[in-house]
Amino acid sequence: MPEILMSSTMRRIEHVDRSLLSRQEQLDMDLFRFSYYTGGMSIRDMANLTADKIEGDLLNCEAADCPKVARVRLSAEAMEIIERYKADTFGNYILPVFAEKHDSPSKRKSRLSQLATRIGKTLRKIEEIVGCGELSWHGARQAYVDFRLCQGDSVMRLYQTIGDTALEVDQYYCDHPELASRLPDGLNNVCRHDTH
Repeated sequence: MPEILMSSTMRRIEHVDRSLLSRQEQLDMDLFRFSYYTGGMSIRDMANLTADKIEGDLLNCEAADCPKVARVRLSAEAMEIIERYKADTFGNYILPVFAEKHDSPSKRKSRLSQLATRIGKTLRKIEEIVGCGELSWHGARQAYVDFRLCQGDSVMRLYQTIGDTALEVDQYYCDHPELASRLPDGLNNVCRHDTH
């Protein structure tokens, strides 16, 4: 089962010798890193990001499954990834996921499915290179939640940032009760459910 991505593991991923990876694998790794830097954003949501959604270092994004707009602060690392692939993008997209040939919803869906499979294979290779446990999108999201709370972000601010995944914050702390002390008073009882 995937585990939470530790920041020390992400630092090792950031410093992987890129010559060990093909050009496609480098993109896969950078998409995974971008997801981590933006709170565990899904592949579909990343694929649909456009330049008009960036205001300074803020990214206004709407999750595909949720009409709520989240404002995500773009770290220097996320901005570096956007800049790295700027010349390879199509239209107004900020990441090189879709091309001109992906001109229908079914073609975009197929592209995302193929990309998810390919990224999974690349993550297995990166696990071997850096000597870590199983990497996953879910682990990246949980790592972001833990990192932001450790940095002193409020739970409400975190809910605003991760949009439709707010319940995952609750579930994360239900699964890790030893960390519940990080929650503000009154919220650390979120996992106490009436079993009647």
